[in-house]
Amino acid sequence: MADEGIHPVELVLLATTFKKESYIIHNSGLVSKAILGSDEDIAKHSRVYAVDNGRMLGAQKLSGGKVTVSPNRNIDGASGFACGRQGAPLTWP
Repeated sequence: MADEGIHPVELVLLATTFKKESYIIHNSGLVSKAILGSDEDIAKHSRVYAVDNGRMLGAQKLSGGKVTVSPNRNIDGASGFACGRQGAPLTWP
């Protein structure tokens, strides 16, 4: 079967937080270990973005590899998702 009908797919997991820091820390660790750190094909095509509306996560500590944590002013939940969407490119190599 020819690959001409197959389109590449990239998976971005985006989360925003305000007073949900333990949830983000725990789950980004699970995703990093189980998916991003695996030898499966999905690992090559996945990224995690967390927008820290509460500025409590420690972006430098948690960011690395395929995980990006971005501090954000806490305007409202929608601004966090907008910030995360801007940080998540439409495509990457």
